[in-house]
Amino acid sequence: MAAFGDEASTTGGASRGAGAGFSMSQMDTIPRSDSEPAWRVLLVLGAVGVGIYAAQAIATGFMARLPDLFFSASDAREYRDVSRWLYGLVERSSSSERRPILYPAFLGIVQVGGIHAAWIAQAAMWLGAALLTTLAVRRATSSWRWATVAFALFVAHPTLVAHTFHGLTETLVVLLWSTWLYVASAGGLLSEPRQIGRATFLLSLLTITKPIYKLHLLVFLAAVVVAALREQRAVGGRVLHATLGLVPVGMQIAVMLAVHGTVGVSAMDGMVMRCCFVPSVYRHVHHVTLDDALVATRALSATAFDSFVVEHPEAAAYAFWKNLDRENLSAGCGFLRGVSWTQAFFIWSRIYNTIAYGLHFAFVFVVARYLWRRRDVSVLLAYTYAAMIVASTGLVFWAGDRLIAMAWPLWFYVWTVVAHDLTVASPWGAARAERRSLPTARES
Repeated sequence: MAAFGDEASTTGGASRGAGAGFSMSQMDTIPRSDSEPAWRVLLVLGAVGVGIYAAQAIATGFMARLPDLFFSASDAREYRDVSRWLYGLVERSSSSERRPILYPAFLGIVQVGGIHAAWIAQAAMWLGAALLTTLAVRRATSSWRWATVAFALFVAHPTLVAHTFHGLTETLVVLLWSTWLYVASAGGLLSEPRQIGRATFLLSLLTITKPIYKLHLLVFLAAVVVAALREQRAVGGRVLHATLGLVPVGMQIAVMLAVHGTVGVSAMDGMVMRCCFVPSVYRHVHHVTLDDALVATRALSATAFDSFVVEHPEAAAYAFWKNLDRENLSAGCGFLRGVSWTQAFFIWSRIYNTIAYGLHFAFVFVVARYLWRRRDVSVLLAYTYAAMIVASTGLVFWAGDRLIAMAWPLWFYVWTVVAHDLTVASPWGAARAERRSLPTARES
């Protein structure tokens, strides 16, 4: 059985990162509706996306309240402060040690065009992310039908729209993940030097947007090293392009070293443990409210704080699962809590997330079977990254679905590509493909 790699294979016509790809007889014959020019389909889907976005924006009243909403979150105000410091409007920012530079750099648009300019840019990011996810699935499956399913899943989630009205990184992260998927769907992800460079560069941009994604970057680089050692081909090119892709991370480390005298991307990791996870463990150990736990853990000495989780492993595991289960996976969008239509969208976000919660479990064995058969690197990494994003939410509370929403493009890609494979591999799918391959009376 071939190992995971990037040997040449084809899945519905697109070059994929798989060692044991489809044979010609297994290919999903493109139906007549799938042969439409890409620009025409994207134009229709884009118009639909704009309509759905406008409907939610008007129904929730977010458009009228945009100036009050955009920097209403404390995180958004920190990004604004770092942006002002970055563009020389203030001498210093206490948040620059926690907030990397990419999103504050983007917020420079506020200094030029105001909040509405930043909102328009984020709305464009949302639509761009939806279309890039669609194109990634189209490239992976050669099916506009399944690509349209991915698009529908994307635009149907109200949280992704709601995030565009706030000065937060989530919309930019979703766009970067969608772009990464589009690159990954072309194949050669671990073997072609230019593909390695592109993927590394996008993961570097993600890292200097959300520092936790440095783990995803390390996973990718480790996979590249393993593939290079196994194949012993184009090693120098892989190293060169991966190194060039790390330039954004190097820039962020240089900023941290010059401004704060520390080597690293951000000090955010320690903040998450101190302000979120340790208090949630303390709450279960001492049976107090979360507010009391937050106060109590601030009074712990550095030694007691560092050892608290280690000394209470069962409580830590319980707190992790409760945060993951109740606070994130089955939660709704906190920005949509309200009255009338806003509350309706909040309820819909909870229903959507609950259904998706079940799909996560339902697809585990289906994805495992697909990976065993197809050796698809893009699906393997997308599934791994999505699982890592979801797992990281077990460290925090009161976030709603804000953090898990960033994994949606990855889930949509995995679900639709795997579901497409099921239809192709099923007996009725094979029979349908065989019927379409028969010559028509006119052809004969």
